[in-house]
Amino acid sequence: MPYALLWLESLAVSLLLVALLAACVARLRSPGPSVTLFVLAVLAPLTVYGGLAGLVLYLAVGQSIAKSLFVPVAVLLGCYVVGVAAICVRGLRRRQAPIGRPAAAWPRGKLAVAFVAAAVVHAMTFWNLDLAARQRLGVLRTEAGALAMSVAPPRIPDRDNAAILYEQAFEQLGPSGGTFAGWDDAWERWLEPNAPPFEADDPNVQAFLKRHAPTLRLLRAAAGKPGCYFDLGYHNPSVSMILPAFDQSRRAEKLLALSARSRAAAGDLPGALQDVNALFVAGEHIGGGPLLIAVLVGIVIDAQACQTLAAVLPAGPLPAETLAAVNVEAGVSYRRLLERALRMEEAFRLSCFAAMDGRRGADDPIWGYAGFGEVAAPCYRVFMLNEDLASHYRLSGLYSNLASQPYHKSKGEWATIEKEICDGPIGLLTRILMPAISKASERAAEGDARRRVVRTALAAMRYRAQHGRLPEKLEDLVGKSLPIVPRDPFDGKPLRCKRTAGGLTIYSLGADGTDDGGTPLHGKQRKGDIAFDVPGAATSR
Repeated sequence: MPYALLWLESLAVSLLLVALLAACVARLRSPGPSVTLFVLAVLAPLTVYGGLAGLVLYLAVGQSIAKSLFVPVAVLLGCYVVGVAAICVRGLRRRQAPIGRPAAAWPRGKLAVAFVAAAVVHAMTFWNLDLAARQRLGVLRTEAGALAMSVAPPRIPDRDNAAILYEQAFEQLGPSGGTFAGWDDAWERWLEPNAPPFEADDPNVQAFLKRHAPTLRLLRAAAGKPGCYFDLGYHNPSVSMILPAFDQSRRAEKLLALSARSRAAAGDLPGALQDVNALFVAGEHIGGGPLLIAVLVGIVIDAQACQTLAAVLPAGPLPAETLAAVNVEAGVSYRRLLERALRMEEAFRLSCFAAMDGRRGADDPIWGYAGFGEVAAPCYRVFMLNEDLASHYRLSGLYSNLASQPYHKSKGEWATIEKEICDGPIGLLTRILMPAISKASERAAEGDARRRVVRTALAAMRYRAQHGRLPEKLEDLVGKSLPIVPRDPFDGKPLRCKRTAGGLTIYSLGADGTDDGGTPLHGKQRKGDIAFDVPGAATSR
């Protein structure tokens, strides 16, 4: 054990203190005060060692640290008890007068010098170990910055940066989004599976859209930009780094969806599809940031775009030039974005470890959240940091490995890792900082499945515009509208399609892995398929 010298020095300091006090109390004539003083002297180190053993045992039972730390603490406590017993037997047993207690003859001066020297050496050893730990934390700070920069998006010229327009649009929305009374209830009603007709002529809706016409122009202009870069200071990663104006981005998403529905109801289908395309691009822009929250927000915006597209499409065929307004990029992969975001999450965790070096003081939020103070933090650095970092690196490697695999291959292993995070022998700070992301990986797979389904549905619509009929099977689209039939992330097989009386349903199995024949996914129960209905009369077989 690398801390054997520290344990030996601690034992020597405590036993020298007991011996020194035994030599002092042996000279006292009044037995009452001498016994009290000696008992207090013995209980002081015993309380420290016993409390440390109890804390380690508690943490070990709670699986917060490796149980191997309990053994040396228990041995130290046992050796101290044995040493105290030996001092009492050899130094404090009564003998016949005039000899008295043997401890009375012990050289108090030499014991005092030895105690002070041992205490100084012990403090220096602890200081050196803590200094080495703090130096390692300094290296972690550099490692965190390098890891964050490795996944940070490239800077782009302001003239090509959609983030500037998004920020202006968010300012236009304001902190509350400027919604009208009953907005939330109306929106939820329009999104239900069997939704009532959209109330396009509602005065509140029209007034709301008119008030935010400048915001909509900014959002549509942002969709025309080739890139998006929010400057979050990636060189200095921190848990305080969040997606700018998170709430406003969700309100902007709903504003575009509302505008698309309103324009479609007014007969302006090209304008409605322009707003739908702006939604898809916004999902790509926001979700392309290397933050886990950004990826999840991008998936939500993408889902809104797909749902809005289904709501505004007419029952009949569309010309190819109209369909060209909607462009669902094939190069967007939420699984890959999640993999990159997990590396940024690792950079965040390393920066939190680095914050334990004491430079930011006990007021740092990580110190307070983990329960560390000015006294506890050095003990953590000396005794727990190495094992904590080892468990962090191991779990981070497992996360990266799973995120690099297709979801249908890694689905079962996500739950295993999360169980280990909840119940396994991992480090104290690792348990606090390590996110449980099996649901995030599932949402990423849903996002990829949804995009593939919609991209295939648009290809089927373009096929119909060229041939006057829907394809008999998805393979008919290969080489004409699609390079290949996209794979379902949930089983690795090609997407499925089903002929219906009203057209064609293209679908993925969804997270439950069950083929429900294209039954739409129920958002709350998480049952059903990720499906998209291509409107229009189906050809007979």
